[in-house]
Amino acid sequence: MALRDRGGTVATGPLFRVKAPPAVTNVTAVAGAVTNATQVGVGGGVTVRVSGSGFESGDVVLFGAAEVTLDFNTADRIDFTTPSSAPGMVDVSVRDVLDDEATVEDAFEVIGFVDSTATRSPGSNATDDLGAVAAAIGDVDGDNKVDDVVLLGGLPGTRAEYARLLTGNASGVLVDVTGTKMPAASTDPNMAGFDGTAVALGDIDGNPGPELVIAGRGYYDGATNYYQDGVRVLANDGTGTFTFSATLTRQPSTYYYLPYIMADDEGGDSYQIGTVYSPGGTSNAIAIGDLDDDGDNEVVVGTSFGLYAYLYVDPSVIDWGSAPYYGTNNDLTAGIYGGHYLSATRILDNEGQLVDRTLSRFDGPAGSPTSTSPANVARDIALGDVDGQDGLDIVITWDDPLTVSVYGQYSNSQYGSSSDVARVATRILLNDGDGFFSDGTANWLTAAANNEFWQGHALELVDITGDAKLDLVLLHDKGPSVGRSALRILRNDGASTGFTDVTTNLLPPVTATETFSGSSLAVRDVNGDGKLDILIGTTRSVLGPRGTTARSTRLLLGTDTGTFVFGAGFLEAAADDSGETEFILLGDLEGASDPVLILGGGTTPTNSTNGDKLRTFDWTD
Repeated sequence: MALRDRGGTVATGPLFRVKAPPAVTNVTAVAGAVTNATQVGVGGGVTVRVSGSGFESGDVVLFGAAEVTLDFNTADRIDFTTPSSAPGMVDVSVRDVLDDEATVEDAFEVIGFVDSTATRSPGSNATDDLGAVAAAIGDVDGDNKVDDVVLLGGLPGTRAEYARLLTGNASGVLVDVTGTKMPAASTDPNMAGFDGTAVALGDIDGNPGPELVIAGRGYYDGATNYYQDGVRVLANDGTGTFTFSATLTRQPSTYYYLPYIMADDEGGDSYQIGTVYSPGGTSNAIAIGDLDDDGDNEVVVGTSFGLYAYLYVDPSVIDWGSAPYYGTNNDLTAGIYGGHYLSATRILDNEGQLVDRTLSRFDGPAGSPTSTSPANVARDIALGDVDGQDGLDIVITWDDPLTVSVYGQYSNSQYGSSSDVARVATRILLNDGDGFFSDGTANWLTAAANNEFWQGHALELVDITGDAKLDLVLLHDKGPSVGRSALRILRNDGASTGFTDVTTNLLPPVTATETFSGSSLAVRDVNGDGKLDILIGTTRSVLGPRGTTARSTRLLLGTDTGTFVFGAGFLEAAADDSGETEFILLGDLEGASDPVLILGGGTTPTNSTNGDKLRTFDWTD
């Protein structure tokens, strides 16, 4: 600036720069939890790029009302990372030092799971903190909503019932109806409080409403000296009221034995061949389905140890032919006895009562303590037609390749270390159409290599690739090896080829802090775009790259190309809910298309609203 007087004297003053206001030509999401360029997750972490002109280092960028830190800044480009935000439409603004502002209205839609625990859950209290080691969700009261939650196990405070029922009311609020809809804790003397470790809902009696099936751990009761049978059935009256069914439930006999083991000649005749001396392990999973195509659902229970049976063969059912040379006196009225390990995955046939058909239905039982045949131990179990033939097949997974066989199980339990070599830990058990199973693992899974024994804590059979065949999604809580994904996707290429590992083609690459490990799994379309998404969770506290708390539950979103993108930002920020969970449930609490995510467990997460163990999250878009 210059000033000239009438005498021609010139005085110069400070220099001024004429500055154009900032201008924004485009705003787009370029990395992070995004479904498209204009949708971002409630948990933040999305890289947004602002293109335009007139940008300077002193400019302030607002995402909604929140000022953000700039990651990159030039005259025509600004990058920033979105903070955690409430769902809804947000503006993006660039404001310069003169308070000139350029705004793109409704630049992004913030969507994702939002914590609704305070309004959905009955809340924890001294009577019941709503902790659980297993859970199931379904429609038990016939209101056409998936809004009834069964919690199992945990330490429910002063309450005597370990199996509790929460039912959604007309407003989508979970109400504790255990006292009026569930049998009293003392109803079944053989399973105190219906305590258990696995639970499922499914129709057992053929009447309206799914039954509740609970399995637990067999154990020795010193007071009455017998091993308890941990599979119980609670019958549904069609309105969501459950009563203990002594008819459907196999009752344990006295002293040391569990119920009878039955043999079947496939011609309709069956006979007792023995009893189980010890159930041995813990029940980890239950699946319900019609295995033998007779119109009734069977129950399949996956346990952690090969059952030891004390077998008895009645000579009257044996065609001896000529002199059998049986015993020292050829006494054909006596029985033949012997010990034998059975499959740890049990088939309970629905014959108006659940009858253990494990020995006759599986090809190649586990055998003696030195047998290296698969013991069918299972952390998780799924039913589905894998091979495209008649009947539901059984797929089980186990987390430790060294203890797949009875030999490995027995030596590990006795001496603390396994004597067996590592073996394929996921088994494909194929149905012949009549409910009898053969092990098809060798043809369906590639040989183990590089510490990949297809070990897992959770699995799902679901059509990931859209070819109308059931693919296998397998999850381990630690992972097969360093640098490899603990979440694997195996494409079903038919009986001639089996499963093909397409993990690296479909999933994001693993990093030093994210191997996609977990022990709970759900594969569903959570955002309503018609593509399957994957939720994985773990009970472990997870740390991020700088030692900060990271999410223990993560979300992978399906894309138009059939691949998955890392979408944890569509979950609550880890500072609000760290995501530790024993189970992942997706329900429909209000009859709407948007799901409600339910997480829970037996311990309190590092971060959660009011320290709640059971949490609910509404998908909001």
